[in-house]
Amino acid sequence: MGGSDHYISRFGHPRLRARHLPFAIASGERDQWLRCMAWTMEDVGIDEALRERLLTSFFDTADWMRNRPG
Repeated sequence: MGGSDHYISRFGHPRLRARHLPFAIASGERDQWLRCMAWTMEDVGIDEALRERLLTSFFDTADWMRNRPG
């Protein structure tokens, strides 16, 4: 999401897509996950501008994770 490579240098690439391939992820699952993230950020009081920026990054990642049509 644009941060440093600290995690990768310490633990290796997270391989998110490969780790999620066993699970059916279509647009509905993507959207449900994004709603949970949005509600959680609101609940903990993250600034609205930061929430919007994070949700954009979350959407890009979650959309890339889809592995089923729909």
